[in-house]
Amino acid sequence: PTLPFSFVLTGNNQLDPEEQYSAELGYRFWPLKELSVDMTVFYNDYDNIVAPQPGAVNLATLQVPLIFSNAEQGETWGFELATDWRPLDSTRLQLSYSYLHSNFTRTAANTSPVPFGLGDNRNPHHQLSIRLSQDIARDIHTDLWLRYTSAIDEAFTSLPNIVRSVDHYWQLDARIAWTPLKQLELSLAGRNLLNNSQLEFYEEFGTFPTQVQRSVYGQIRYQFEF
Repeated sequence: PTLPFSFVLTGNNQLDPEEQYSAELGYRFWPLKELSVDMTVFYNDYDNIVAPQPGAVNLATLQVPLIFSNAEQGETWGFELATDWRPLDSTRLQLSYSYLHSNFTRTAANTSPVPFGLGDNRNPHHQLSIRLSQDIARDIHTDLWLRYTSAIDEAFTSLPNIVRSVDHYWQLDARIAWTPLKQLELSLAGRNLLNNSQLEFYEEFGTFPTQVQRSVYGQIRYQFEF
């Protein structure tokens, strides 16, 4: 049997402010009249990252204090690529891809064996998005949005030493809209259509993860002009 320990967040008046230094370089060009390309590279340096660290267990009350401290330091870098292609007036294809690399280490203030805080594998490294917009008639518009997210290998929960992972996944959103009048639009949309439910992340202080479920909804929009 497990002991009913509870965790108590505890403040710390000795904290230093977090520091971040960032650099970003981007470039946009048009290889074709109908095609634009955006490229961006970035680098972030972090110091004095604040994260809760477990203190000594109070056996009388069965409480474990979580003390905020300047626990980690590190860096992230990566790049993003986005394209926007309009081969026809009625068709638009958007593609984007991003890569993220993380490298974090503990500071001298972090003496806990429990790995709270940030980490090298607690964010997806790869994300891909493909979106197609199409006017299939003068008053009917459709959108398809396919996206991919790579796995999260170290998704921490609020319990010490409990590490979970999130599998990579594909998802699809779809929408069709009809505009019978200039001011009126009727639409039907579906989100997360490839799975009944999809786990995307664990909350840092949430014991029970939330799964994004498949949904379908309709919308009526009327615009007033004054």
